[in-house]
Amino acid sequence: MVMSSRLMLLQALPLPARLYATSTRSSARCLRSGAVASLSYDVNCVAFRRGLGVRGELNPRVKEDGFGGEVRRTFRCSAGSAMACASTDPPPMYRANVGVCLINDENKVFVAQRLDVPGAWQMPQGGIDGDEDPRAAAFRELREETGVTSAEYLGEVAEWLTYDFPPDVKAKLKVLWGTEWNGQAQKWFLFKFTGNVNEINLLGDGSEKPEFSEWKWVPVEDVINHAVEFKKGVYEQAFKHLVKLMK
Repeated sequence: MVMSSRLMLLQALPLPARLYATSTRSSARCLRSGAVASLSYDVNCVAFRRGLGVRGELNPRVKEDGFGGEVRRTFRCSAGSAMACASTDPPPMYRANVGVCLINDENKVFVAQRLDVPGAWQMPQGGIDGDEDPRAAAFRELREETGVTSAEYLGEVAEWLTYDFPPDVKAKLKVLWGTEWNGQAQKWFLFKFTGNVNEINLLGDGSEKPEFSEWKWVPVEDVINHAVEFKKGVYEQAFKHLVKLMK
C-alpha cells in the first residue's frame, strides 16, 4: 500500500538529516453540499455527523490541486526539538495531537496551570482519537478541558508541528500510554471565545479527569515565556501563523 511504503521509507531515513518524502492520496475531495463534509487530504473539512454545527470548508491548498486523480504533496521535516511537517499525516513515532489557542476580544490567550506540574502554564491540547477529524478533536478537547462550547473558529496552522519528549517525560508517558512515542505532532487551531466567562470551568464537561488548577488571559509573549521548555519551540512556530489570523 502507498501509506505503508511511505512509512517504511521515512523510518529508514536518519532523523538528524533533513527528511523529504512524498505524500500521496488517491483523492483530495470535500463534499461542499452541506450534508457531509469529509476529510481526505487536509484539515479544513469537518464531518457534520459529529454535531458540531461547523460548515465544511475546502482548504485552498486542496483547491489548487483539484479534485480526483492522484494528489502528491512533498513535506519537509527539519531536525531539532521542534519541526514543521506539511503532510496529511503526522511523522512516524509522533502521537497525533491538537492544540487550541483560545483568544478573547482583546486578543489575549487562554492558558491554564497544570495540576501535575505546578508553575507550568499551557494552552489546551490533547490526542486525536483514531480517524477523528483534527478540527473536531480541537473542539472536543476545548470542551473537555475548559468547559467552553462558545467558540468561533478563526483558522489553523496547515503543518504538523512536532516536539520531542524529554527522557523523563517519555518514560512516564510510555507507562501511561503503552507506546514509546518520540513526542507529539500537533495541528494548531485558533478559536475566539464568544461566551460568558462563567462558562469556563476547569472541571471540563465531566468526561475526563481535570488537568488544570487555574486559568488566566495573557498576551502572546507571556504564553511562550511561561511554557515548559520543550514546548516553547512549537508555541513560537504556532504563533507565527496564528497571530496573522487574529482579528
